[in-house]
Amino acid sequence: MASNGVVSPNGASGVRTATRPDPSPSWAGVGERLPKSRRRRRPAVTALGLFLVVVFATLSAGLVLRGQHDVSVLALSRGVPAGEQVTPADVRVARIAGSGVSAIAASSIGAVVGETATSSLPAGTLLTAGMLSHAAVPPAGQELVAVSFKAGTVPVEVTAGRDVSLVAVPSGVDAKSPPGPAVVVASAPVLSVSSDPSTGAVVLSVQVADAVAPRVAQLAAVGGLSVTLLPVTP
Repeated sequence: MASNGVVSPNGASGVRTATRPDPSPSWAGVGERLPKSRRRRRPAVTALGLFLVVVFATLSAGLVLRGQHDVSVLALSRGVPAGEQVTPADVRVARIAGSGVSAIAASSIGAVVGETATSSLPAGTLLTAGMLSHAAVPPAGQELVAVSFKAGTVPVEVTAGRDVSLVAVPSGVDAKSPPGPAVVVASAPVLSVSSDPSTGAVVLSVQVADAVAPRVAQLAAVGGLSVTLLPVTP
């Protein structure tokens, strides 16, 4: 049987064991031999980030301080009814944030004392020029009339200082349409608003001209008036 040996150069035959190649791929272990990548530190980028943080923090603090800027204004320490003069005991100094504030400065307290409230002002009210007048209330040629309305018939937005319109309507006494024009008073300032806890009725104190005051009082006595709220005039 023929031998699987290899003939040596001198002619002798012999068996030589063949060496098998390593089955492992040539690229095995490359991952172990490559150096591990390291993240490079960038001091300049880090410093820039810290700088921006400080800048934004400084700007935010500046805005907060600006928003917290306080001013001294005048407020009422107790309520002042419409037509009453303001006394020194009625006024106190209040410190509030200055952004968007519309009130009389505390330094003007001397000019406020002695002025007349044009409408009923509750305690804590920040005083503005429109709330006070040199003239007496009501002025000459005007009268104050109290008009009572049933609960739910007065707009909730009606407050002292707003203007309303008074309209004649059929009453329970006379279901017929009232004589004369429907609009009794086209515009009347409201000086105070109160309510009756027992009936829920709302009572408005309105300032009207002398000539129409008796008619307003007559219609109010029989429930023959309705009220509408007029828009705020600039």
